[in-house]
Amino acid sequence: MLQTLSYLRLSLLFLFIALSTSTIAQELENQSTYQEYLDSLLNVINKEKGDTARVDKAMNICWSMMRNNPSMSLALLDKMEEINSEIEFDYKKAVMTYYRGIAHKNLGNTLESENYIKRFIDQMNAKGDTRRAMAGMQALGNLYTNLNLYDKAIELYTDVLSKEDPKRDSVAQARILTRLGFFLSKVDKFEEALGYNQKALDYLTNHKTTKTYINTLNDRGIIFEYMEQWDSMFHYYTLNLKLSENNGDLSNLVYAHYNLATGYQKNDEPDQAQYHFDACRKYALESANKIMLMHSYLGLAGIASKENQHRQGLKWLAKMDEEDLRDDLLYDQEKLRSQLYQKLGNYKMAYESLERCKMAGDSLSEQTSKSEIVAIENKYDRKQKELAILTLTSEKQSAELATEKANRRSIFLFSGLLISILLIGGILYFYYLKKKNNERLSEKNKIISAALDEKEILLKEIHHRVKNNLQMVSSLLSLQSMSQENESASQALEEGQLRVQSMALIHQHLYSGENVTTVNMKEYLEHLCYDIFSSHNIQDSNVNLELNISNIDLDIGTVMPLGLIFNELITNSCKYAFPNQKEGRITVTLKEEKGTLIAEVADNGVGDQSEREGFGSRLIHIFSKKMEAKRVRQSDNGVSDTFYIKNYKRA
Repeated sequence: MLQTLSYLRLSLLFLFIALSTSTIAQELENQSTYQEYLDSLLNVINKEKGDTARVDKAMNICWSMMRNNPSMSLALLDKMEEINSEIEFDYKKAVMTYYRGIAHKNLGNTLESENYIKRFIDQMNAKGDTRRAMAGMQALGNLYTNLNLYDKAIELYTDVLSKEDPKRDSVAQARILTRLGFFLSKVDKFEEALGYNQKALDYLTNHKTTKTYINTLNDRGIIFEYMEQWDSMFHYYTLNLKLSENNGDLSNLVYAHYNLATGYQKNDEPDQAQYHFDACRKYALESANKIMLMHSYLGLAGIASKENQHRQGLKWLAKMDEEDLRDDLLYDQEKLRSQLYQKLGNYKMAYESLERCKMAGDSLSEQTSKSEIVAIENKYDRKQKELAILTLTSEKQSAELATEKANRRSIFLFSGLLISILLIGGILYFYYLKKKNNERLSEKNKIISAALDEKEILLKEIHHRVKNNLQMVSSLLSLQSMSQENESASQALEEGQLRVQSMALIHQHLYSGENVTTVNMKEYLEHLCYDIFSSHNIQDSNVNLELNISNIDLDIGTVMPLGLIFNELITNSCKYAFPNQKEGRITVTLKEEKGTLIAEVADNGVGDQSEREGFGSRLIHIFSKKMEAKRVRQSDNGVSDTFYIKNYKRA
């Protein structure tokens, strides 16, 4: 076994060296190609006569590459900055600022994009150019959408809608209402979303052939899709497709077919879905929309997989290799490719695809974390401002109260009657202050409660991600076990997989339960036992499972070692107690008596076997010592292990 592992390490080392060498060579080649392409574009631009003509040409090229090659767009903008520095006026400087914001958005550079777009909006508002300022607002709203900051997008568009603008026509008003409806649907406010969308359609009564009207219908279909009202969804998606065909708008045709394809896919109609994915692919090629072309390839591959056409699915995915994919597309591509290779029995290629999927997932997770950090920072800033306002109000009221007390003392010297009046007024005033203080305390408690709720959500998300990562490790161990020819090594990997699964199960119970720090042992042990039985293909007709588990909630610090002990003991009974499909019984017990937690696994199998000693036994010894447990082992008529645990923590 050691020799096999040594060979495996050497193989992995040689593979890493080869990949590193190939990567360096590829990067050098890419740098050379990048510079050559940039030089060729500059040659085209420099053929224009006059500085402003050169800037116009460069801006047109920048915009044409904004979606598919934003890095090259930024490089050209840098060159245009050099040209601007040589002429006497800043020609199209504000437009360059806008373009930089869009390029950084497409590259995933959140803070840079937000800064450039806000700067552009301020410049346009200063000039009174409301049309271009609105374009900046829409770009900023799209950025917030990418970051899942729908509340900020809603706040932005609500603010724009509340400001009257004599230059804003009905089409511009409809665009604002349409986007506001879309953002509201993202936070599950469907009735409000449909209301704003209908208002947009009302503004467009005389513009039913425009692209804005078609986009509003498309958004209405999306809202119904989120609501899972399929008939309404298909109605608006189909109407959107007909209008796009009448207008001959390739861009709208791409999205119309894609939305119908995903709708049919969700409703389990693969033939219709395949037809529309193929149409999406056709129009994406014609309009050079590479992002949607990749989505269409992915959709066609998914349908081929579901129809058991695994090799055809791999062919569709191979077409995506021709492009430099975003992390989300790369993750979906490699995940599906790994599944297809597994179905074909090619575990080596499945493993390699799974590795690439994990790398893309890590990168995607990092981007998501940045988005979450931005969202949390924005929420934190708002809470800080609210708390600052509350503090200033409290200080002001305290000062007013001190002044009032001084005035009452002065008045007391002049008249007993006034004293009586002031006493009555003071009682009422103090009652009023108490009521106000209670209201402020209630508001602060709400803020604290909301913060605690956010913390609990974040903890659940952490447990969810830990569980997903452990499942990824379990899958990797399973794939490695399948490809391992050495039986003992394969068995060791399978045992390791079971241990990882038992820990993943703990984190699953943590994020799915009401309390993120405790686990209900009855539910957990039932789930664990059935998972182990299933892994060892044990039939209920041969071996009966008896569970005597009290309804106890334990802290995660106790559950983790205790769960691994149960995993080892139940696994040993499944593997060794009943050879040759011998019938029998396994009993699992967990109860609490007089401050002692009693855990027991017993079987009526063949008795104590020397094969049960090994790494698992060492794990049991280590965790028993950690929990200050006394272990009692009996081997009469089978094997039973009982632990009397002192060091444990309940919920």
